[in-house]
Amino acid sequence: MPTAKSMRLGKHGEDLAAEDYEAKGYLVLERNVVTPFGELDLIVTRGKEVRIVEVKTRSSAAFGAEHSVDRQKFRRMKRAAVWWMRRHQIRAVSFDVVAITAGKLERFEGVDRGAC
Repeated sequence: MPTAKSMRLGKHGEDLAAEDYEAKGYLVLERNVVTPFGELDLIVTRGKEVRIVEVKTRSSAAFGAEHSVDRQKFRRMKRAAVWWMRRHQIRAVSFDVVAITAGKLERFEGVDRGAC
């Protein structure tokens, strides 16, 4: 069960990630989408491009945020994305991971190596 402090940290990270995407011309379609397969942190779009964004925030560099999305987590993300895509008649998405470590934001785009 997440603590109030970790929930605030996670929300702050999601806010930073959303602002970063908006600054690059993306529109945030949805945040914290709850599906039967898990939660999708951010769904952003620019033109016809749709990206599912997993945001990982850490207060220190001791635990690499980007490394916390393992195969199992990525499988859950894909299932959740397919569930969302069917409801919105979206045919393809890409997956990004945003790692925020000690306030430094780093984007890893297209971590799925193609569309879902």
